[in-house]
Amino acid sequence: MPSAANEVSQAKALLGWGAKDPRYTNWRNRVKAWGQTNAVVRKRAAGIALWRQFKIQALATVGLPASGKALIENSAAAIKKSAETALDKVLQDVLKKARDTERNHAMVQVANLAANAPDVQFEADGVRWNAGGGGEETGFCKSVRLFLVDSECGAMVIDPVTQTYK
Repeated sequence: MPSAANEVSQAKALLGWGAKDPRYTNWRNRVKAWGQTNAVVRKRAAGIALWRQFKIQALATVGLPASGKALIENSAAAIKKSAETALDKVLQDVLKKARDTERNHAMVQVANLAANAPDVQFEADGVRWNAGGGGEETGFCKSVRLFLVDSECGAMVIDPVTQTYK
């Protein structure tokens, strides 16, 4: 059974892109931008109508090889189905990479905020703790609590009264 990366590589090859094809990178960036503008995060969340619109936009976007378009528009059902499956696989990979990139940027921002936070000092049980060193005891570390909230489940984690996360 091929891995997910191999499936995506095979799908890209079927649609006419070579390895490290700059046309694919340009096409992917345009498709990703359209998806972000129209709130397409994943296939299942998009629904049938929005996913169909996303595929139509992807087909019309500059950079998709003519051979790939021809396969998708082919009258033979088996060829058309395999080409559409390949396009679905590539589009899902585009969205996954966009989500991963967004998550990684958020993690870097949180790490930078924690690293640049001012020294925190407090007293507990008569012992002074100093995050910046010095003082009687050091041991307090800056902690960061990170909540990743799935946008599909927002109503379940947001308090309706205060509009804050539970």
